[in-house]
Amino acid sequence: MPEAPAVCLVSPGHFSSNPRLVKELTALHRSGYSVRTVTSAQVPWFSELDARMDEPALADGLRLRRLGRLHRILLRLRQKSFRLWVSLLFRLGRRPRPWHLAEALNLDCRRLRNTLRKQNATASTPFALAIAHNLAALPAAAAVARETGAGFAFDAEDSHVDELYESESLDRQLRHALEAAYLPDARYVSAASPGIARALAERYGVNPTVLLNVFSPVVAHTSRRPGPEPGEPIRFFWFSQTIGPDRGLDAFLALAPSLSQSLGRALELTLVGRPVPGFETTLRREAQACGVGLKLMPLLVPEALFELAAGHHCGLALEHSEPVNKDICLANKIFTYLAAGIPTLLTPTAAHRELAPQLTDAALLLDDPPKPEPVDRWLREVVCTGRGHAAALKHFHDRFNWDLESRVFLDRVNEALTS
Repeated sequence: MPEAPAVCLVSPGHFSSNPRLVKELTALHRSGYSVRTVTSAQVPWFSELDARMDEPALADGLRLRRLGRLHRILLRLRQKSFRLWVSLLFRLGRRPRPWHLAEALNLDCRRLRNTLRKQNATASTPFALAIAHNLAALPAAAAVARETGAGFAFDAEDSHVDELYESESLDRQLRHALEAAYLPDARYVSAASPGIARALAERYGVNPTVLLNVFSPVVAHTSRRPGPEPGEPIRFFWFSQTIGPDRGLDAFLALAPSLSQSLGRALELTLVGRPVPGFETTLRREAQACGVGLKLMPLLVPEALFELAAGHHCGLALEHSEPVNKDICLANKIFTYLAAGIPTLLTPTAAHRELAPQLTDAALLLDDPPKPEPVDRWLREVVCTGRGHAAALKHFHDRFNWDLESRVFLDRVNEALTS
């Protein structure tokens, strides 16, 4: 029986910081592909979470280990020299070599490339397709694929050029030039939102497939009561890798006193993530001033995150509209809340405005600036009655789940392997 084609997923991040990669890996593994990974093991708290993840397919891969201080200093000096060289070429109107762009942009691109080569050298057969997650992985996957006659693909969870402001001109130019050098040759490009797909199509003439950040139905939680009991506090939920300023939490806290008074209920807010040094004190002071009961929890593995979210009544997806990437991305918060069976308050970014009509009672799009009256009405009529809970689970099972989305992903992989 012929050996299944080997697909390698490449990322500069950890498994626990990239659930999108883990979902792709699991889908490939269950579909019979030989799956390999090149990822990171450089951040201690993410390494601890990686070790607690219950997914057998994660074991077959190589990891970038944490470097010593001197090695990192040397890498930064190397990167700085490439940045100076590439910047000079840009000013002269000349086009830098793609790999020089990679060296100027990221410290780990060379290590990713060399680790990928090592993995190919020790495997029975080289990979047939490498799927790069994040810009640092793109040149590494493309370089090794070209050396072996394989294909490469790119998954854009963000619009990387648009993660930066116009004032960050050199880094924007670097990212744009890097994507322009590699993406047209990719077997396929996928994007995590329609807005990101449109941005990539307009810039590079590619035709990205939209793969939303949805989750598997096995994580859905339906056992809890659909709404708060009379007199029970309304519990809100938010998570991110980092808890800090400019994350939209100020918008919720500004609404909280009016909502608590009009509803006659206490409001509680659970945050999951790592606080920026010094921010926790400020946040607790602001929450107390607004009458919000605040609970902070450390980072969790995905399974525990869903279970925790399901014990709340409303999720918060409070993205800003700047820089542009935040306006057009669809983060995994919304789809985590749908899987947990809790409706969501959305800030009115372009991506949220496009998605919200599809979610009916499972979401409320806030005004800009937020006004308490529509939120009060929605909490009374939708959240407290259980309508939001029912709508969230219905939309999750009918449309926004990985069982459906993974079919699109696997189709693209199959096409890439046969093209």
